[in-house]
Amino acid sequence: MTQERQELVDALFGTSTPCAIAAVHSLAIPGDSHALSMLMNRVNQAPAELALAIINELINLADSRAIPALVSCLRSDQEMIRGEALYGIIALSEQRATSLPHDLLQKDDPQNPSRALTQIIYPADLEALKILDTHLRDQDPELRIGAAYGLGAMRAKNAVRSLGSLALNDEDEDVRAAATYALGQLVESGSTEALMLLEQSAEASDHAETLIAATRTLCFYRPEAHITIFMKCVNQKDDRLRQLGFLGLGLSGSPSVLTCLERGLADRSTHIQRIAAQAMGEIKDASSIEPLIMAAARGSAELRAAVSDALKKFDDHTVDQVLLRAAKSNSPAIRKVTSYIAAKNGRLTLCASLLTDLDESVRKQATLGLSDLHRFDPESVLASAFRALTDPSWKVRVASIEALSRIGDKKAIQRLESIRDDENHVVKQAIRRTLAKF
Repeated sequence: MTQERQELVDALFGTSTPCAIAAVHSLAIPGDSHALSMLMNRVNQAPAELALAIINELINLADSRAIPALVSCLRSDQEMIRGEALYGIIALSEQRATSLPHDLLQKDDPQNPSRALTQIIYPADLEALKILDTHLRDQDPELRIGAAYGLGAMRAKNAVRSLGSLALNDEDEDVRAAATYALGQLVESGSTEALMLLEQSAEASDHAETLIAATRTLCFYRPEAHITIFMKCVNQKDDRLRQLGFLGLGLSGSPSVLTCLERGLADRSTHIQRIAAQAMGEIKDASSIEPLIMAAARGSAELRAAVSDALKKFDDHTVDQVLLRAAKSNSPAIRKVTSYIAAKNGRLTLCASLLTDLDESVRKQATLGLSDLHRFDPESVLASAFRALTDPSWKVRVASIEALSRIGDKKAIQRLESIRDDENHVVKQAIRRTLAKF
């Protein structure tokens, strides 16, 4: 060992934390087994700041030999160290996952790998798999959690039964959630056994984090077979669970879930309302069109946009029929949202028919929609916008000015100049702002 290297080792194990951290950065050289060993030996006895520096370098070295040391850090009484160590286990496991023959692993015992496996897998990877599998049975739940996440990140199909046992039977709900998440990762790697265990975990649990861990995967793997689980999720208080539940129901493609999706349109969360609308669009059942329009009439701007997008997935003729009926509704709110949807979906004739509605809010919305329809018939749309400049309602006149501003056609300049002296000050301000843009 050179004198310079000896000085680095002395600093690493010395009492000065700044000097030790500097030594860590100098010693962390890829492929240097002796330096890696020293860092691993030091990390458990190091003060917090130094331990974090070592963990960070162990992650950067991307060497699976560091996984045992990171697992041992999960016993630390410092939450920050445990968190960084867990991140390191997952990061290193994900890095090594690409090098593992997952189909061969599925048939092997992590504790007693076959001779064939030992000949094609890096020994440190086999050792990491063995240690992680061992710690699935550790008394400390922090280590069971770390081991579960690590095996999931490594896509270790040979651990599927151990992970399934944790997901279904562990006394700690956080461990069950971690094991369930890991099972989801194995499903993504093609494990049918993991899918079966994931379904069992979701059916057996009422713990939010466990259900989230299961449903995030079940939504995309045979969702039509998991409708009961999705129904369970949409009835939970946790917004994240309801989001996943409604997403899964939409992906199932089953018309049998439409009644539940309609409930989602009135959920307290606007995000869930949007997901429910999008889900109904995915199923494309004609009976959904009217409920979507009714929900948009009483909902937020975000929901109106989601409904408009969802309706683009339905048969055009069927949507037109429902929109025509809605345009004749006695409710101004329904006629107003009809004008919005008509404009967003290119129904020029229908939108134009609502420009003369008796209710000013309907006329205002239809006028604003002209900017979305300009590309279909520029001359007709401009003429309609110009007529709206003389509407009795100042709100409609402002909407017309806004539409002309969005369209950006310089033919509007002369018309706007001619009404600069409008009696309403809001209209005057809108004209000045728009003219300044041209």
